[in-house]
Amino acid sequence: MKYFSLIIVCFSLFSCTSKFSKGKYVIDTIHPVITLDRYEKEFDLQDFIENISYCKLETSPESLLGNIDKMMVDSSSLFIFDRYTCNALYRFSRSGKFITKFGKQGRGPEEYIEIYDFDVDFDNKQVLLFDLNGRKIQYYSFDGEYLRTRKVDFLATEFKCNRQFIGYKIESSYNPSVKHKKYILLDTLDEKEYTYFDSRDIPKKFSYTLSNTMNKYNGHIYISPRYANSIYKLDSCYLKEYIHVRLKDSIDSKTLKTITDEKFEILQQTHSYLDGGWVILADYSYLKMKTPKGLYNVCISTDGRLISGYTQKIHPMNPLLTFFSYPIAGWENELIQPVSSSIVLDQKNMLYILAQDNLKVMRLLDDLYKDVSENSNQIVFFYQLKKIN
Repeated sequence: MKYFSLIIVCFSLFSCTSKFSKGKYVIDTIHPVITLDRYEKEFDLQDFIENISYCKLETSPESLLGNIDKMMVDSSSLFIFDRYTCNALYRFSRSGKFITKFGKQGRGPEEYIEIYDFDVDFDNKQVLLFDLNGRKIQYYSFDGEYLRTRKVDFLATEFKCNRQFIGYKIESSYNPSVKHKKYILLDTLDEKEYTYFDSRDIPKKFSYTLSNTMNKYNGHIYISPRYANSIYKLDSCYLKEYIHVRLKDSIDSKTLKTITDEKFEILQQTHSYLDGGWVILADYSYLKMKTPKGLYNVCISTDGRLISGYTQKIHPMNPLLTFFSYPIAGWENELIQPVSSSIVLDQKNMLYILAQDNLKVMRLLDDLYKDVSENSNQIVFFYQLKKIN
């Protein structure tokens, strides 16, 4: 009861002291609509990738990871969030060397109760930790030094920042004063002036997606609503449809309104939907879709051309391609994917058998498996895509 009363008081102050304006939707796509009605053709992933490299994340008592749930990168650093096992954010170098761990759990003024999300301000070289229960964002230097705290007047489930604003995803289950189910709120950095987008206004494009609502790539914030096969680019007062994929066998809106887990299992046998994996790169947009024939990966150029669609394969001459399945981060034209050491070890015998007497591939495998054990941290693979001519 005390906690509920505190929320009501907080929102009364929030409503009285903050300025709100409703943002506008721009439905005209920045990219042309991409129509995907055939999945039969397979492309060789090797023809689409310029270079593959990897790093083995340093394993030590202070850097030991459980899962990697989110990752953000730049040219020199990997910022890795283990939300559920350790509830901690780490910084590694691109070579895998452990650099620092951010913050300390507790209830003190410079501590967090629980990290719910994070973001990186690469321009100012600052890391932002979002403490949902503490309703605050804590700022740290890249070296892990605490800088300051920014109070948040509402409970949000995701957030991202850029040079102009902080974007939040909030839901009524956490905020009693929110009238509608979902909002996207933009908070200007200098004062409490908010632009809001009611997600009911976002057109439903007749496709089912499990994507995360909010991601940031190359300094821009993007969202993909749960029941849409569009990705939107978030501006200070506009929500622009960045790319829209038309799926021939997608699930219609009437079905979505009454869908259940049982119905969805049946529909997957005959229908396609975005599987929640998407990364925006400098020259490409990467999307992952679930089709009746399995997972289907698509890369689309910035001018809207469908460059490639491909399915996962085993590549005897380039075994590092074997581990490409679900990239969770991107930088410039690079798709980045962490893989657990146990999964890498599971493929060891098969990859050596396929390599046979190819000395070049054998040396590559020897380097990959050197000093890797079941207790090792993840291996991060970097897939550099070819530039568009």
